[in-house]
Amino acid sequence: MNFRKYVLMAAVCCLSVIFVSCDKEDDLPPSMAELNIEKLQSYHADKVYIIYEKIGFSKEAIEVKSYQVESPYLVVTSIYDYVYSIDMNNVAAFQYDKSDNSVTIWF
Repeated sequence: MNFRKYVLMAAVCCLSVIFVSCDKEDDLPPSMAELNIEKLQSYHADKVYIIYEKIGFSKEAIEVKSYQVESPYLVVTSIYDYVYSIDMNNVAAFQYDKSDNSVTIWF
């Protein structure tokens, strides 16, 4: 009789640990990349520009023809058909321009 109690108690403990560990994964906060992708998509901009620093602190700009999300990356096709994979965890800032409905992403 005592053996059955111990087996039942052990089974209940194991199940509770399994359920608790499964529940914790759902409570993780979104990553910085996910937040940045959501912010970019919230603008509904007609144009997107990417500005990044090259070696020697010179700035380069990419005018985006299209992009797709492959989290945590933004895969960008430029107007010259070059393809870039950009880590959205490294975004420094967003700049929205209402006059031409464009977003500039700074890295």
